[in-house]
Amino acid sequence: MEIAIRYQPDLAEAYYQLSRVYARLGENAKSQRALVAFSQLKKEAADESGEFMEDVRKQLELQ
Repeated sequence: MEIAIRYQPDLAEAYYQLSRVYARLGENAKSQRALVAFSQLKKEAADESGEFMEDVRKQLELQ
């Protein structure tokens, strides 16, 4: 997972899986950091998706 994140740092799923691995290893601080990164990436993706849909709605209204 760390390699996946190195090559694609915006891959939210990799952070989620990494948090699970760290939790199983008892590395709670690392697990929490990975989970925070996952949450931030998911929020950013949702925000971008909302902005995209708003742009689509505006374009449809202009037609």
